[in-house]
Amino acid sequence: MGFKPESPYSPFQWSDNFNNGLHSRMAREIIEQGYWAKLRTSSQAIYPSILKFINKNGLAFPSLRTLAIVSGVTEKTAGKGVQGLEGLPGFRKIRKISRHGHTIYNYTIKEPLPDYQHTIWFSHSYINGGNWSKLNPTAKAVLPVLKCFASWDIEPYCELEEIEYIPIEHREIYKGRKYDFMNAEEANICELAGITKKSLPNAYRSLITNHIIEPLGLYEGRNACKIFVTPTQHYKRDWLNSELKKRYG
Repeated sequence: MGFKPESPYSPFQWSDNFNNGLHSRMAREIIEQGYWAKLRTSSQAIYPSILKFINKNGLAFPSLRTLAIVSGVTEKTAGKGVQGLEGLPGFRKIRKISRHGHTIYNYTIKEPLPDYQHTIWFSHSYINGGNWSKLNPTAKAVLPVLKCFASWDIEPYCELEEIEYIPIEHREIYKGRKYDFMNAEEANICELAGITKKSLPNAYRSLITNHIIEPLGLYEGRNACKIFVTPTQHYKRDWLNSELKKRYG
């Protein structure tokens, strides 16, 4: 689900382009080296949204209103979120004056190498379907960390999906997989998300409600879950736009 303006001065509208097959690339070092945990919640809310708008040249130019809409925050909060990203590795804000004399900002993000060692793949469908905008702040803090810790194993996957396979099919099954697995220690999740352990259950409830994770119970003595590559359900375009109309008129 992308966005298209009705006019240059109206808020962006949700569209039906939910699963366009595109992914953003978030640098693993942002999570693993503790930068993410130190960000304010407003910055955690908007950073994946900015990534969604990055073009092939590493440049994004969504308005604060657009960031607010797709991130589920106010424009004021989006502005504070942008301020909080200054100093984050690979991120730069560029101030410009528009043809109409308005101050606008462009953003550059240096994307990591496109491999597992450097990149966390973040599907555009999380943003496009409205799911990211409906997560609570702790869930937004937690999801990139869960994806950082997630991995995939063909044997339990095929057992759960009741798929018979031969080794040569491994690559094709992986490419078409619905989810990855995650069973990291809760203390480590909280540390890298910058939240308290007490708030983690609330984050999980929000992620479950918004069709992004599904609990699997205990695995090797730890709670495990599925992390869906794309949400299993998304919000309807007309409903999202009706909520937008209530907000902006």
